[in-house]
Amino acid sequence: MNLSPTTVLEPVFHFLDGLLEENGVYFYLVFVWLSVLVLAWVFSGGLRRRFPINRTSLPARALSYSHTHHRHHQSSSTNLTRRMMARIKPGVL
Repeated sequence: MNLSPTTVLEPVFHFLDGLLEENGVYFYLVFVWLSVLVLAWVFSGGLRRRFPINRTSLPARALSYSHTHHRHHQSSSTNLTRRMMARIKPGVL
């Protein structure tokens, strides 16, 4: 039994060759139009969009809420979390 990569992958290569031989022109047209759309999106400012500054994940918000009830020992990270949570507008969660 020969397990070299060329003999194992030969049916896959034949399938891909046949697929490109029959439908290669259509694949080319689809990729050309998609590239035109992507370039139009990039030139219209798609990559320069500003994201919100407070991109805290939901688990971090849930942990910060659970830590605010324990006011015995407050570390600097707890104070920072509380200040960040005060900036979040109500109804965002």
